[in-house]
Amino acid sequence: MTMTQISVSHPRKFDRATRGFVSGAVGGLIGAGMKLVGEWIFPPRSPGEPIPPAVAVSRLLKAFSGSPLLPEKMTLAVQGFHWSFSIGAGAIYGVIAEFRSSRPGWVRDRFWDGFASIDA
Repeated sequence: MTMTQISVSHPRKFDRATRGFVSGAVGGLIGAGMKLVGEWIFPPRSPGEPIPPAVAVSRLLKAFSGSPLLPEKMTLAVQGFHWSFSIGAGAIYGVIAEFRSSRPGWVRDRFWDGFASIDA
């Protein structure tokens, strides 16, 4: 058996964390893209209404640098906020999900068997 076969059949924790991070980040990227398309088709707010992430970024910028967010930079700030938050949240979720699924099979089976015994 070669080293490659061993690492594929028994992934190390780092490999699992990396796999969860990358797959979660890709999922967050796809989710952010779908949100962008959805908001383009169905605008969530009326024109002229303040965009909540723009308000948050403006407040953070004013708190740290003392200057407000410039109107011409607002679109860039909102998009940066949405994309980075979606990718980051997806990556964190991917790592957590990767390790939550590592419990022994009998624990998972016992949990789901409890639901199977409920009469509907």
